[in-house]
This record gives sequence, C-alpha cells and structure tokens, in this order.
Amino acid sequence: ELLTVDFGELKGEFPSPEGMLGVTWGMSGDGMRSLQLDVPGEMEVVIDLGGLTEGRDVWLDDAMIELNKLEKARVVVTKGKHEIRF
Repeated sequence: ELLTVDFGELKGEFPSPEGMLGVTWGMSGDGMRSLQLDVPGEMEVVIDLGGLTEGRDVWLDDAMIELNKLEKARVVVTKGKHEIRF
C-alpha cells in the first residue's frame, strides 16, 4: 500500500555568494504543482524540466513552455522572483 502525505507547502533558503536563494514548493491556486524561486544577485538557476510527466502543461512566470521545443528540456532563470507551475 502506497503511503501519501500532504505537506502543504515546503519552504527553504540556501546561502550562496550572491545572497540567499529562496525556494517554495507547493500547490498554486489553480491546483497545479508550484516551484517558486527568489534568485539573488547575479545568480543563474538552471531548472531541468525533463522529469516532468509528458502531456502536462508547464508554465514559467505565466508563460507556457513548450517542452518539445526546448533543446535539453531546461530553462534558466536569473535575479528576481519566478514561479514554475505544472
């Protein structure tokens, strides 16, 4: 039997030479999974989208990402607040 646990929302901050990288994992208001990032300074964060289930819509900052058009199923985000929903 598979055990499932609802954590609601998970948050964390990680120190880097550019400042604190903020990460929040949970559900967005529309019921999609959500990864929120607060990227400091001149940091670039590479997000590998290859593990996402095919057929799901993936959104980055309110713009849909067409996974089949990405060369390596990766996106890069820079300084600021970002949200990936899927």
